[in-house]
Amino acid sequence: MRINKAVSPVVATVLLILIAVASGVILWIWVNEFTSRSLARHVSFEESLNIEAVKLSKGSGGMYNVSVYVRNIGSVETTIVAVYILDTYGNLIDLNTSLQVTLPPGKVTCSETYGCVTLSNVKLNPGYAYVLRVVSSRGFRSDYLFTAS
Repeated sequence: MRINKAVSPVVATVLLILIAVASGVILWIWVNEFTSRSLARHVSFEESLNIEAVKLSKGSGGMYNVSVYVRNIGSVETTIVAVYILDTYGNLIDLNTSLQVTLPPGKVTCSETYGCVTLSNVKLNPGYAYVLRVVSSRGFRSDYLFTAS
């Protein structure tokens, strides 16, 4: 005759401890992943630019000079390093990647203190829409749709 015995209390206790530790590790990994993604999203909002206006002035030969008024609406100082003009299909019309315009929070370019974001001798067709894109040193970008007149 065969006698079935239950699992000993020591083995049951070890199994319960292993299950509790494994559950704790899984919960820690999930919480850590969730908070790191939330913090990454929060950091990206610290830098923010808003293109407030684009000033077009006609130059010689039907070319335009473009001045861009950009406000730093973020909470950290930012440096504008590039400005692009694209047509509405995304084709590059002109660019200036040699900029180093640094803006503290709340300040606007083209004021007495801060440099101007400009493009010179740009060929634009009157009546056509264009996208102006400003890019910061951290990769933040802001777009503005305007029509050449």
